[in-house]
Amino acid sequence: MDIKALVARNQITSESSEKINSNTGNQMNADWLWERMSGIWGSQWTRENGASPSQDWIAGLSSITDDHLKRGVNRTVSDRLTWPPSLPQFLSLCLDFDTTDAFNRMINRKPVLDDVEYYTRQDCGYRCKRVLDDTKARALFNKTFALKLELKRKGKLPIRDQKLLSNESTVTEIDKEISQRCDNSSERSKSALENRMNRIIKNRVK
Repeated sequence: MDIKALVARNQITSESSEKINSNTGNQMNADWLWERMSGIWGSQWTRENGASPSQDWIAGLSSITDDHLKRGVNRTVSDRLTWPPSLPQFLSLCLDFDTTDAFNRMINRKPVLDDVEYYTRQDCGYRCKRVLDDTKARALFNKTFALKLELKRKGKLPIRDQKLLSNESTVTEIDKEISQRCDNSSERSKSALENRMNRIIKNRVK
């Protein structure tokens, strides 16, 4: 197997692992929601939506955070709904909310609840706190928040605080195979890609 195929296989393995972890988390969130909603609505919930979450529900819930999920459940009670919400209705309960609390958290220097708040502050926090009066600041905050929320729904909001690989990263069998292939070749016969991968592997095993 050539060096490009090894690199591609390593990338596919990593992506597959991330996908499995993501799918497991989505299933757990959906199961948690089913348990809570069954407790709130009783058999009425399962008659409308089934005894367990469908793939549509699992996929739909994957676009929201844990905090949004809990907010949606709480709003089914606080808004005094008379019928179990459909998937689109539930997502609206989770995501369509007043930004007053988020704005006040920013002004009072309180921690953000999620990535939407974080990136909203990054974009307009200084102007809201230092430049604009209260009315204009709240209007700008609401507008920016809505834009970030839409990016979140589409899965396009960047992931913040993403951890970088440390020097103690696990060396996989593929890494060893790449390193061995590069070591067995003479410097002259190595391609630019092989030389680069050899340097990466040696740095990771230090």
